[in-house]
Amino acid sequence: MHTLMIPSDYEDITLEWLNEAIKLGATYEIGNTNLVSFKLEKIGQDFGFINRLARLKLKYDNEVHNLPNTLILKLPPSDINLKMVHEKLNNAKKEFKFYQLVSSNGILGVPAMYYGAVDYFSGRSVLLLEDISYYRQGDSVSGCSYDEACIALTQLAKFQSKWWMKNELKYIDWMPVKINEIQAYEELYQDAWRSFVDMSAGNIPVYLHKIGEKLGENISSIKTTLSRDPLTIVHGDYRLDNCFFGFENNLGSPVIKVIDWENCVKGRGTYDVATFISEAFPIKQRQAIDEILLKVYHSCLLDNGIDDYTFEECLKDYRLSMLEILIFWIVSGGYGNYKGDRASVYLKNSLERFSNAIRDLGSEDLLRG
Repeated sequence: MHTLMIPSDYEDITLEWLNEAIKLGATYEIGNTNLVSFKLEKIGQDFGFINRLARLKLKYDNEVHNLPNTLILKLPPSDINLKMVHEKLNNAKKEFKFYQLVSSNGILGVPAMYYGAVDYFSGRSVLLLEDISYYRQGDSVSGCSYDEACIALTQLAKFQSKWWMKNELKYIDWMPVKINEIQAYEELYQDAWRSFVDMSAGNIPVYLHKIGEKLGENISSIKTTLSRDPLTIVHGDYRLDNCFFGFENNLGSPVIKVIDWENCVKGRGTYDVATFISEAFPIKQRQAIDEILLKVYHSCLLDNGIDDYTFEECLKDYRLSMLEILIFWIVSGGYGNYKGDRASVYLKNSLERFSNAIRDLGSEDLLRG
């Protein structure tokens, strides 16, 4: 089987490489059509992104139906610490396998993968994904309306209900259960926490700092609890920045497409709900509607045949998930760069919202020690 060199940087993306990648990834006959030029534009420099992203604008020598005019290029982080975390958590493998083997199950939309490759020895990886900028991207800084949150959470519930305790989960062996992440997270946490404290430059609220000091010794118990049946597929970073809102053709029905599946995992689905709500709303608004939105999610599960998960369980998982989100933030983003204007506001907002959500929900009571 013909394989391509996996690029390590933007400079490795050449016209020849792109032509080969598009032809290898095509699921239909494209004949003698060739790419004759492309333009690479880096995106997301001020969004606190961990991975490297670029938009590729493509020009062909013939017009062929369904060949993309733009693609999104995704490469792993270049920072040595971020790259270490990325590889230790097998993020590239998980995302590639998700797009290749799982996709959206026809409910929660995801970008199409035109080409992807992972080298598990060198850590190199590359994805060429559908550019879904024709949808409106959510913004974790600006937030969203109640109606948009309902769309995001009902679509999530429909997606998760299709995987809820299904036998097929056993065969997705490349996607870990949360309990399988314990060792990696425990090994990474303390150094990432120190980096996170330094990087945040005094933005960590006093209460949240106290919680962060305790979390390292609670990783095992938190992930174990969120790994108990009933299990489903969890996106792992289900926040507004990763959600794109649009409408189905000719129907006017609101739909959502979701990017960044590198943190997908098997676990309690309410974790994704907690991630979304904790970042999408200012503190007072979240205090007023989080239980209402949690009931929207839970009711949608019931409507889709899920009857083995009470609202009381859902609420307890929601409380515990606020702590798990902070663990994820520290480990995955502890070495991130939040110096840009937008990224610094995002960091400050998120930390204040996490701190208040954990306090309001009494999540600290679920910790040991």
